[in-house]
Amino acid sequence: MGTVDLADVDLEQLVTGVSVRGDAEELHAEDVEVVAARFADLRLIGGRLGRARFTDLEVEACDLSGLDLGEAQWQRVAVGESRLAGVSLAGAGLRDVAFTQMRGARLDARFATLRAVRFTGCDLTEADLTAASLDGVEFVDCRLAQARFAQATLVRTSFTGCDLSAVQGVTGLRDGVVDAATLTTLAPALAAAAGIAVR
Repeated sequence: MGTVDLADVDLEQLVTGVSVRGDAEELHAEDVEVVAARFADLRLIGGRLGRARFTDLEVEACDLSGLDLGEAQWQRVAVGESRLAGVSLAGAGLRDVAFTQMRGARLDARFATLRAVRFTGCDLTEADLTAASLDGVEFVDCRLAQARFAQATLVRTSFTGCDLSAVQGVTGLRDGVVDAATLTTLAPALAAAAGIAVR
């Protein structure tokens, strides 16, 4: 797989079979399609890739902070040791996606659909999953403090070794599965939702 600089990539054409690296801020493009490719050491800050389609993509050591990926479609994507702080995935669809050691504080996944997605060792502090649909999603050793789950739908979704302290919309976690360590962090929010005073 050859390496190309982002500046030399025509985003109006199918991007495939290449490893893309480079640096850009406030890049705007619509309907970008990336298949069987790699993003490595790519810095793409702000901007928007509306309705992007990512298939068989590897994302490694990238900084996509503040990027708007609303309504994007991700399938068979692996994200490792990358920064997605403040990224918008509102209304996006993710299937067979793995996030590992991802820094995604304030990630916006409102109304997103997640199927067979795994988060491992990720910082998802203040992530917004309002009205998101999660099916077969695993959170392992993740920080989800102050995350929002209002009106979320969970099916076969689990939290293992996670920090769910001060989550909002705790009833949106209905049908989720947590281990004892995660429950300890979740207990104050559950008590507050039930109107139980803790002394």
